[in-house]
Amino acid sequence: MVESSRLGEPRAKVVTELVKELNDAVAGSYVEESPEQLLATNPQFIAEFTVVIATQPFVSMA
Repeated sequence: MVESSRLGEPRAKVVTELVKELNDAVAGSYVEESPEQLLATNPQFIAEFTVVIATQPFVSMA
């Protein structure tokens, strides 16, 4: 689903953009912060969402 030209970009950013292109009814955003740090600074953050997808950072296969 992700084109090789997008390698090096944050996975969350790329996939969020692609999912929103596939369905106009989808509302989505991404956060580039570790889950541990995010929950330490804002423990209620995840409770605001219906679906949460967590991934590892994008790794270049160079």
